[in-house]
Amino acid sequence: MSLDDLDGLIGRAILLRSVWATWEQRSLLVSGARRVGKTELLKVACRHAPDPFVAVHVDLLSCSTIDEAAGGLERALDGVGLGAGVLSAVSERIDSVVAGGVQISTRTRAPRSGWERFEEVVDRGIERLDDGRILVVALDEVAWWLDDLEAEGQGEARRGLMRLSRLRSAWPVRLRLVLTGSVRIRAVAEQYGATEALRDWEELEVPPLEPWATEALLEIGLLLDRSCNKVAPGALALIQRATGGSPHWTKRVVPVIEYEGTVAEDDARRALEVILRSDSDEFRSYGIAHFRRRRDEAVCRRLFAILEAAARTGSLPREAAITVALAASPGTTRFEAQRALELLEDEYFLARDEGGGFGFVTPLLGSWWALAGGRA
Repeated sequence: MSLDDLDGLIGRAILLRSVWATWEQRSLLVSGARRVGKTELLKVACRHAPDPFVAVHVDLLSCSTIDEAAGGLERALDGVGLGAGVLSAVSERIDSVVAGGVQISTRTRAPRSGWERFEEVVDRGIERLDDGRILVVALDEVAWWLDDLEAEGQGEARRGLMRLSRLRSAWPVRLRLVLTGSVRIRAVAEQYGATEALRDWEELEVPPLEPWATEALLEIGLLLDRSCNKVAPGALALIQRATGGSPHWTKRVVPVIEYEGTVAEDDARRALEVILRSDSDEFRSYGIAHFRRRRDEAVCRRLFAILEAAARTGSLPREAAITVALAASPGTTRFEAQRALELLEDEYFLARDEGGGFGFVTPLLGSWWALAGGRA
């Protein structure tokens, strides 16, 4: 077993049981910060799904259209023996055949729309299930995919959520849907005016790893990498604090940390500094490109101003966040400034701390913003 395989297992037993228990009755919305281990958790939940579930995972991050999502779903169902198969897929593309010298058309209807194809793939998968089995379709990173649909035409994201809701309602006993994202899915539905589509779905938030789980993941990684895995308490506390309990960033420490015998606090500090210098492209994508993808320049300026202020202060009071957002872009209203702060909460960049201020969910990202000013 590789270190990557452990992301969905270490410290996640209760969550896994909760996911499976939810599938008994309801469809599910899964959200959490980027790099917190949502995808790994979901893959483990699908791969080891107990009876009566047959679960498939579809990564929508590489899909920008409904057709691409339908293709990904079909491939996933093929993997569990519920897909169309090669002959069926080929026959759908044949316009006609010749039998006894007579050409016979195989086309009896107009080409399917993307959603018709998606729904047919699901219908066919369910029809091929054994009696009593339940199909679970987990659509990963659905929020970005909905953004792409909306870019194709205003209202497409809302229509997409409504079609998924109707699909689930068409198979109330034999189908469960799971939608995941690095943003609260209900906030996305509200943004697109589709709140009613998800009204009765269960919601689960994937939290950071607890310190004991971070320690286990770190020590197993060091053991696999170098056959030595002693970590001093001070080093563990520093890594937990900097990574925010992120499995991804915890694993990232393993190959760059240098130590003799036992990982000391100074060893951990140097490793984190190496990551800040060497992983600039990932931080830039995480902290800048993510926002520029679908938002205009004025919105981005407000978001970046709040993030830079939070990085400098460590804990940014609410009114201070609104003030810097107001100053970031001429003509900004108080509502727009408040909305910028809410977006950063909904997308798990910032969270309230014990003092009531706002700090980075992943402090390592905050350290990068403090060093680079968000412009590296």
